[in-house]
Amino acid sequence: ELSESLFRMGFLSHEKRKYMDMEYVPFDLVINHAPPAPKDIADIHRIIEKGLTADEGVFQISVSGLKNGKPLKIITYVNSPGLVESFKRSGISHEAYLTGQCAFIFTKMIVNDIIPQTGLIAPEVLDSNARRFFFEEAAKLDITFDEIIESRIS
Repeated sequence: ELSESLFRMGFLSHEKRKYMDMEYVPFDLVINHAPPAPKDIADIHRIIEKGLTADEGVFQISVSGLKNGKPLKIITYVNSPGLVESFKRSGISHEAYLTGQCAFIFTKMIVNDIIPQTGLIAPEVLDSNARRFFFEEAAKLDITFDEIIESRIS
């Protein structure tokens, strides 16, 4: 939601702008004010010890379009352990936990012949058996998915 707001306000633009007598690049301004990502275990320890305003691991995917000529919006939340829990479990950040565990599940799917296709494939072409396997394995790692569908009924 923050990224979408920054995008809509133009703060993710790489084009120079002028305000009063100053020139600036909106994206550079945002990056300059964002805290750096942790680089090592000591950084993660310091962040946890300082205390967190919020400790959640979640990504949001929002898709809007038309289905049968009617507006449709699907919002999917990918939930995973936050920084503290991810670090306790694996010694890594919550971003690394989510990325690494999902890669692990896909590797497990390939090794166990859960994915029937060969070659380069996109996740959205996986069959229902492969998708079910992925979601079941993800849930075992506390990675869950919530989906909200907004559509017009008339």
